[in-house]
Amino acid sequence: MESTTPTLKLSIRQGLLLFITLASLILAGVAGLGVWGTWRGQESLREVLTEEVYATQQLVEVYTQLTSIPARMYGVLNGDTSAVGARSHLVGARRDLALGWRRYRAALADGADEEEKTLIAAIDPPLSALPALLDRIDHLLAVDDRPAIAALLSQEWWDIRLQVMAPLSRLIELEQSHVEVAYAVAQGVYRQTLIGLGLLLAAGMAIFFGFSRRIFDHVMTRLGVIEDALTRIAAGDLETRIGGSHSGEFGRIVGALDRTVSSLRADRQALEILQQGQASILESMAEGLYGTDAEGRITYANAAAEHLLGWSAGEMRGQFAHQMFHHTRADGTPYPVEDCPIHRACLTGQPCRSDDELFWRRDGSSFPVEMAGARIGTPERTVGSVVVFRDVTDQRSAKLALRANVERLTAINRRLEETQSQLLQSEKMASIGQLAAGVAHEINNPVAFVNANLSSLRCEVGDLLRVLDAYQAADPILAAHPAVMKTIAAARDAAELDYLRADIGALIDESLDGMQRVRKIVQDLKDFSRVGTAEWQFADLEDGLDSTLNIVWNEVKYKALVEKEYAGLPKVECIAAQIHQVFMNLLVNAAQAIESHGTITLRTGFAGAEVWVEVEDTGQGIPAHELSRIFDPFFTTKPVGKGTGLGLSLAYSIAQRHRGRIEVSSQVGVGSRFRLVLPAMRVQAEVSASGEATG
Repeated sequence: MESTTPTLKLSIRQGLLLFITLASLILAGVAGLGVWGTWRGQESLREVLTEEVYATQQLVEVYTQLTSIPARMYGVLNGDTSAVGARSHLVGARRDLALGWRRYRAALADGADEEEKTLIAAIDPPLSALPALLDRIDHLLAVDDRPAIAALLSQEWWDIRLQVMAPLSRLIELEQSHVEVAYAVAQGVYRQTLIGLGLLLAAGMAIFFGFSRRIFDHVMTRLGVIEDALTRIAAGDLETRIGGSHSGEFGRIVGALDRTVSSLRADRQALEILQQGQASILESMAEGLYGTDAEGRITYANAAAEHLLGWSAGEMRGQFAHQMFHHTRADGTPYPVEDCPIHRACLTGQPCRSDDELFWRRDGSSFPVEMAGARIGTPERTVGSVVVFRDVTDQRSAKLALRANVERLTAINRRLEETQSQLLQSEKMASIGQLAAGVAHEINNPVAFVNANLSSLRCEVGDLLRVLDAYQAADPILAAHPAVMKTIAAARDAAELDYLRADIGALIDESLDGMQRVRKIVQDLKDFSRVGTAEWQFADLEDGLDSTLNIVWNEVKYKALVEKEYAGLPKVECIAAQIHQVFMNLLVNAAQAIESHGTITLRTGFAGAEVWVEVEDTGQGIPAHELSRIFDPFFTTKPVGKGTGLGLSLAYSIAQRHRGRIEVSSQVGVGSRFRLVLPAMRVQAEVSASGEATG
C-alpha cells in the first residue's frame, strides 16, 4: 500500500510516545489554568460572602428583631400572645439585637464609607437606650399593665422606630449594593478564566489533532499491509508472504505473521490427515451418528445415519435435528424439545442414554431407536453435541414376542394351577359326596326301622295303657282281697304309673321328632352327595341353600344368628353340585369372618332373566386394597392353617362356567356381602355369552 502523505521517520512506538507526551502537556496546561481559575473564582466568592453578605445578614437580623418586639406586644394586647411568652421573647430579642449589631460593626471594621459611618453614628444612641426601654416593657408585662404598654408603644417605641428603623433600612440597602458590586467583580474574574482556558484548549487541540493525523496515517499504512495479509490468510491462502525489509515493531510483526502462516500450513496438513482417518472410522460404523452445533443444527451425519433416516448428509446439514426426525412421540403427540434427553444433556453437561425413543424417516415412517448423546464443549461453553443411535426394531419385535410368550405361558400356568386346584377341590367334594352318600345310606336303614318301631311302640303303648285302665276298673272287686290290692298298689307305686302314663307319650313324641330331624339330615346328606353329578338340571336354589346350611350348621351355629329373606325363586337350570359348593364356601367364609358373634343374612331375588343369592355377614370386612385379589388362586386373608385361598377362586370359576358372576361389597368393621348372580335358563346364558363374544 502506498500513501501520498509524507511518512514520519519514527517507529510506531516512538510516534505513540511522542503523541502521549504532547497530549500530557496539553492536558497539564488546561488543568493548571482550570485550577487557577477555580481558585481565583472561589477567592472572589469568599470575599463576597465573608465581607459583604455576612454584614448584610447581621443588619437584617437586627431589623427583624426590632420589628418583632412591637408585634409581640400587640399580640399581648389583643390576647393572641401570653405575657410569659412575650417576656421570654424580649430576653432573646435583647440578646440577638446586641449580638447582631456588634457582629455587623466587627465585620465592617475600617471598610465603611462616609455614608455608612453617618448612618452608624445615627443608630448607635437610640440602640444604646433600647435596653432600658425593654426593661420597662418587661416590667409592664410582669404587672400586666396593658394600658401602659399601649401608651409606650404609641409614643416612646414610635420615637425609637423613627430614630433607628429608617437609618437601618438605608444601611441594609447600601450593604446589598456592595454585595452586587463584589459579585459582579467575581463573575468577571470567572469569565476571564474561562476565556483563557478556552483559548489554551483550542490551541492545544489544534496541535493535538494535527500530530494525531500524522500518527494515524503512519500507523494505518502499516496496518493496511498487515490487514491485507490477514485477509488472504483468513480466506485460506496459507501461501501468503508479506516479504520486504521492515524494521522496528512492524518488522517484528511481519516476521511473526510469516512464521504463523508456516505453522498454520503445517497444522492444516496434519489436521487433514487426522480428519481423513476419523471420517473413515465414522463412515464405517454400523450405528448412525450425527453431530450438532450449540443451537441443535446438524453439522455432520455418517453414512449409517443417511441410510436409516433417508436423508443425505447435505440435506440434513444446517437443519434442527429434533424438528427434522425427533418431533413426535409413538402415540402421535408432539415431542417438545424441552423434554428431549439430548437437549437436557446439552443443558446439564451430563451424557444421556435412552432405549425408548422414536425417530422418523424421510418417507414419514418411524422406527424405534436406542441412542446415546453427549455434550461437546468446555464447562463454561457448549459447542454442540454428538449422538449415536441404532435401529432396534428387530430387537424390539423379539422382545415383544418373548414378552407375549412369557405372558401366554404365565396365563397357561395360572389356568393349570386353577384347574389343578379345582380338580383337587372337586375330587375332595366328590369324596365327601361319596362318603356322605354312604353314611346317609348306612344311617337311613337303622333310622327307618327305629322310626317304624317307634310308631308301632306308640300304638302298642296306647293299647297297654288302655288295658291298665281296664284293670283299674276292677279295683272295687279286688277290694275284697286286701293282700292282692296291697301287692298291686306296691307295684303301681314302684313303677310310678301315674307319672309314666303322663310322660311316656311325650317321650315317644320327642323320639319321633328326633328321628325326623335325623331323617332330614340324612336327606340333606343324600342331596349333597347327589350333586357330585355334573349334569345340568332344574334345581331349587333356596332348598339347596338350606341343605348346605344344615351341612355347615356346626360351623355356623356358635358364631352367628342366621336370618333368611327369601323371595321365592323359580327353579334354575344349573349344575346343582357346583352351585351348592359355592354356597358352602360363602357360608363358611361368612362364619369365619365373624370373630365372636354376629348375624348372617341369606337373601334371594330375581330381576329379568337373572336370579341372585346373597350371603351377608357382620364380620371384620375386607380392606379395599384386597378386594381386587380375593378371587385369585391361593390368596387368603385368613391366618396360616385356616385357609388355602382356593374357595373363592373355585366359586368364581363355577359362576363363570354358569355364565354368571359374583359381586362383592365390603367395609372394614361393618361386614361383607357376596352376591351370586346366575341366568335363570341355560339357553339364555349361552345366547348371552355368544352375544358378548361377538360384540
